[in-house]
Amino acid sequence: MNVDKEWGFGIPIVAVIMAIIFFLIVSKWFRLQLPKGSIITRICHVVLAICRKYRLYVPDNMSLLYDIEDAEFNIKGSCKLEHTIRFEVCLH
Repeated sequence: MNVDKEWGFGIPIVAVIMAIIFFLIVSKWFRLQLPKGSIITRICHVVLAICRKYRLYVPDNMSLLYDIEDAEFNIKGSCKLEHTIRFEVCLH
C-alpha cells in the first residue's frame, strides 16, 4: 500500500488538534487544588513513615488499620486518603 506523506502526517495532526480542543472544552471542569504546606515536609513525612514501617505487614482485618490523629502527622489543609481493598491487595 502506497500512502502519501500528507496522509501519514495529516492523520496524527488532526488527532492532536481534536485532543487539544477536547482538553480545552473539558478543562473548565478540572479541580484545581493549590499546594498547601511545604513539599519538603511531606517528603520527609513519607521517608520517615517508610523507615518506621519498613518491615511491617498489612493485616488481613481492615479494622486493625487506623489513622494517627497527632499534630506531628497532620499537615494543615491536607486530606487523608481512605483505605481501599485494591491498595491492600497490591501490598501483598
